[in-house]
Amino acid sequence: MVNVGDHINGSAVLALGLLKGLLKIIDSKYDITVVASEEAMIHFNMKKFLGDRVTTADMIEDIYDVCFVPFHLTDKTHQRICTEHCCKLIFWPLDLISIRSNYICDKSMIGGYEFIADYADAICFLSETAKKDFNSYFNYEVCNNKTIQKVIHITDDEMDAVIYDHNDLESDYYLVMGNSFLHKMIVPAIYTLAKCGKKAVIVGAGEDKKLGNITMYKSGNISPEMMEALYNNCKALIFPSIYEGFGIPVIKSLNLNKDVFLVNSELNHELEDLEKEFSKKMHYYNSIEELPEMLDLFERESKQDIQNELYCKTWENVARECLDIIDEVNEQPVSVEKLMGRKKHLR
Repeated sequence: MVNVGDHINGSAVLALGLLKGLLKIIDSKYDITVVASEEAMIHFNMKKFLGDRVTTADMIEDIYDVCFVPFHLTDKTHQRICTEHCCKLIFWPLDLISIRSNYICDKSMIGGYEFIADYADAICFLSETAKKDFNSYFNYEVCNNKTIQKVIHITDDEMDAVIYDHNDLESDYYLVMGNSFLHKMIVPAIYTLAKCGKKAVIVGAGEDKKLGNITMYKSGNISPEMMEALYNNCKALIFPSIYEGFGIPVIKSLNLNKDVFLVNSELNHELEDLEKEFSKKMHYYNSIEELPEMLDLFERESKQDIQNELYCKTWENVARECLDIIDEVNEQPVSVEKLMGRKKHLR
């Protein structure tokens, strides 16, 4: 969790959800140490549920059998820990389609993915789409067929009702989730909704700002309590991203029986294929320009409120799938070739 910062984002939700799931099922077979940034330790109060098992990267001294990284490896800190202190590596990279866009322009970022491709003992993927992207880009299945690969779809099952005590919470609004990365399409969504006069709350804007009926919040400027309240009280979710790791906001909204408007993409349909019941609440558009007419139709229709069955997967289920991978990797002999390759990589 070295890359998890002091606010909620997809990486934080995944890492913390997986961690809490593992703590429920792990036995004495494994002794866990969690490496996190100081900001994450404080913001998420990790000492409270981990005690001495959580530490910072500069405090790692022991040698570990397996290192599990639920993030794309994009910096030397990760690579140093994995090289100097771990015998085997399992990675769970996110948002692989970015390899085809901005990541490929940054040598440090693409170098992180190359580190995964060259030295992983196992790779988990958030979706079949991400797995296909990775294997296509690196020609990976042909060149590295000994590496274990597995798709593990995630969840967001912590949805306790939250009472938000502030009187500034909006009402009768669309919730739009994203961030400043271009593939999240936040800026086109803001202009489209402002132009058609729809009331919306934007989470992930570049700054806290009001623009007509649009209320914008910068990523990280919202408390967990307010975030829960925004999900619970919105009219529907608009998820304009043209690619996501797996779309945690979509799962969360559907579990709250909210309609979701999202891009007509292979990845978004993969979620629908997992839970057919969700299709009744998912509305796809091919271009952001189609959204205003879809929202008008949504508001005009006298719809019978269809109650979804909850997405049955929990973080404990996700953790069990990850533990199966850890067990499988742990039973294999250490690859001296990969160990020496990692050391050479850092020189």
